[in-house]
Amino acid sequence: MPATRNTFYNKGFTLIELLVVIAIIGILSTLAIVALGNARTKARDAKRVDDIKQISTALELYYADYGYYPTIITPGNPLTSADGTRTYMAIIPNNPNPRNDGSCLNNNYVYTTQNSDTSYTINFCLGTSLSHIQSGNNNMTPAGIVTAGAPPPSAVCGDGILDDGEVCDDGDLNNDDYCISTCVLASCGDSYIWSNLGGYVESCDDGNDSESPCTSGCATDACGDGIIQDGEECDDGNAVNDDACSNRCFNPRCGDGILHGGEECDDGNDLDTDSCNNSCLNN
Repeated sequence: MPATRNTFYNKGFTLIELLVVIAIIGILSTLAIVALGNARTKARDAKRVDDIKQISTALELYYADYGYYPTIITPGNPLTSADGTRTYMAIIPNNPNPRNDGSCLNNNYVYTTQNSDTSYTINFCLGTSLSHIQSGNNNMTPAGIVTAGAPPPSAVCGDGILDDGEVCDDGDLNNDDYCISTCVLASCGDSYIWSNLGGYVESCDDGNDSESPCTSGCATDACGDGIIQDGEECDDGNAVNDDACSNRCFNPRCGDGILHGGEECDDGNDLDTDSCNNSCLNN
């Protein structure tokens, strides 16, 4: 019987199979690189938004102390008080690199002020949309983030931003300070009593130019204000008691208790039998 010979067959990959595997690996690698790039872009965009919000917070603290925003801030430098005694932000952050994500240019954050330093914008760019913030150029303002080039938000009295048509905006809707709730300066005759502009205090304000019961100077009727009101015979605007008009706003007369020229005495009564008769002569 002839000997049996075992035959072994070595089976390998064909060229086509190798090409398919290489193609799949290439596709997966490309997808991974793209996904990683997108993740890095989103991470940079998230940092940009966080940077801008931190800068905005520091600017509002500065504004609360001084009533205006700093004229210049420089990324990489601190934000300090005007006299250098207070630090609002240790280091103003730089726009992370690479800065030209998406359609963005290779720019750092750009800060500018408006309306005599009572408002500001910080221009920044996102490579991708992030939450409610669109990709591309955006501006941080005291009112929040708005897309660059978009119409400005409607003027809102009381938001602390001096918009067109507003004479003032002190950030509140109080009517007892220098700027009332319609964003015009307080004045006598506006029906609001205010007390803290230049140290002047209104005692009344009836919203008209009548001299009674509240004068045109927003003072309560009073003898000595220089205005003859009901019940006053005179008012010479002073508190001198022995001149042509007493400090009770009556014309001089015998019996008023004030010794006027031509009187020997005046005891303030009309008794004729005491030491001073009712003609203001000594008995």
